[in-house]
Amino acid sequence: MSLRERRIANELAMLVALAECNADVLQINASSSNEFDVTLSRTTGLVRSMGGLVQRSEHRLTLRFPRYFPSLPIEAYFRHPVFHPNVDVSNGFACLWLDPSPRHNVFHALQMAQALITFRTQNLDPRHLTQTEAVSATSPLPFTALVCPPDWGSATRRMRAALERRRLTSA
Repeated sequence: MSLRERRIANELAMLVALAECNADVLQINASSSNEFDVTLSRTTGLVRSMGGLVQRSEHRLTLRFPRYFPSLPIEAYFRHPVFHPNVDVSNGFACLWLDPSPRHNVFHALQMAQALITFRTQNLDPRHLTQTEAVSATSPLPFTALVCPPDWGSATRRMRAALERRRLTSA
């Protein structure tokens, strides 16, 4: 198993543990070897509608792991792009990272996604602006923050064991 594969397996274990501890906020819709499809609930954001901007509290997004992950950061794509300066309306890509690091994980990516959705962060560097009309367009919106599982270690071990059982039964 490569470093990338091990790291993504650990990211999935972390995501499962987060979803268990935050069932009212985070749902896992699907996962593959390169991406996780999730829904963030109880996170108010603005999205474009025929009549203008409307508030939504549920947002579906895909977290993608690029070919050279973890050297390259996790990417996030919103199914319905939120109104935010750092979210591309054409493809839903969200610029999450001010300073990308291999230490960033799925928990950090979800925290940053919530911060973007609720206007708690903006990267005003012109290279990262895709919706300039959204700059300072709103004040922070309400959300329910994700919490860490009380015992990250045992949750990760349980998930690794489940993944290993699945691998052995599918072989």
